[in-house]
Amino acid sequence: MQLRLRTLSLACALAAFSAVAACEDQPFGYIDWSLSPDTARLYSLARSGLNFPAGFDFVSETPVLIESQSAINQWDVALDTRDAQLVVVPAVAFGLDSEARVADMGARGFDEISEAPGDTALYTAGPLRMQVGNLYVVRTRLTVGFFGQRCFAFSKFTPIALDEAEGIMDFQFDGNPNCNDRRLRPPN
Repeated sequence: MQLRLRTLSLACALAAFSAVAACEDQPFGYIDWSLSPDTARLYSLARSGLNFPAGFDFVSETPVLIESQSAINQWDVALDTRDAQLVVVPAVAFGLDSEARVADMGARGFDEISEAPGDTALYTAGPLRMQVGNLYVVRTRLTVGFFGQRCFAFSKFTPIALDEAEGIMDFQFDGNPNCNDRRLRPPN
């Protein structure tokens, strides 16, 4: 009886895998998504006072109070002030175990880029000066995908307002929820 149940379970699993694998236009475990740009605000770590989100989690697309104990390894970049200029700093630069990196794509419109760079040399683990009109691509920290695999997600963002005196950045962002998929526009 147990052999028959195992055989039946294996047959069902193979049938399910075959059905999913037959979708050649989408990677295995693909999550259907659409463009949904949003905006957020971050506050520089150099500001006095607490309870201002300085970090951003591009996986869940939310600002993060990085001083919070529950935020450890749950954010990708933080806003800081260096030499009186606002910079975005990947979490690894703060000594955290993170693979998050940022690439400066230069002066580009938000919709001009359809795919994150594949060249890892374009991404930095150090601070990047923020400029209105520049587009930045984030390769997130390692996260757990739909089927439990560890992978990266990719997002883009552009500052829309910088107040260096107050240490505030408003920015527009959007991302792809699929593991290791560098597309920044969903397939048709």
